[in-house]
Amino acid sequence: MRKAKSRKGSSHKLRYLSLILLVVFIAAYLSFVLIRPVKPIYAFVLPSPISTSGKLNVNWPNSDQAAVGVLGFGSLVSNGVQTPTPTASIAKVVTALAVLQKYPLRLGQQGPTITLTAADVSDYNNYVAENGSVIKVVAGEQLSEYQALQAMLLPSANNMADTLAIWAFGSIANYVTYANQMVKILGLSSTTIADASGFSPSTVSTSVD
Repeated sequence: MRKAKSRKGSSHKLRYLSLILLVVFIAAYLSFVLIRPVKPIYAFVLPSPISTSGKLNVNWPNSDQAAVGVLGFGSLVSNGVQTPTPTASIAKVVTALAVLQKYPLRLGQQGPTITLTAADVSDYNNYVAENGSVIKVVAGEQLSEYQALQAMLLPSANNMADTLAIWAFGSIANYVTYANQMVKILGLSSTTIADASGFSPSTVSTSVD
């Protein structure tokens, strides 16, 4: 009986020790992954002029539309009928550009402070009810312009797109007017902006734009 109890006790100790070692290993691994520095990413400026001759060997999608373009040269090749279709959250890139035109930021700047209100909380609740992409906010919370742009672009928060548009332009209607003028100046002739987040199906564009 004593030997059986001893073996049983040793088995429990061994399992307990194994569990501790497993937890220590997982903790060490996560610490290594989270703490180790991320390698920097560098952008390279291509020499100008760039040749746009020749053909691109692209496996185009079987349906819908697509395009390939180069900054400074516009669309090079496209596929499918270029019919304006809902942009969804790509509209937030337009919102970011419009806000940065109104309140430019230089590298390292945080920009003005935005104080969130009960209206921002209500907007958040409305998007939650409609199953939209959101970031939680509270009345009285303060964000810098830079932080608000991050909150809009990284988690793709519809409510933060509205907050930024109203903060920068006074209302969504004012933002829509400004954004539609801006995209036309940029040469995006098939793009129509109806809201700041792209939640509205009336915010449309084409792959070439």
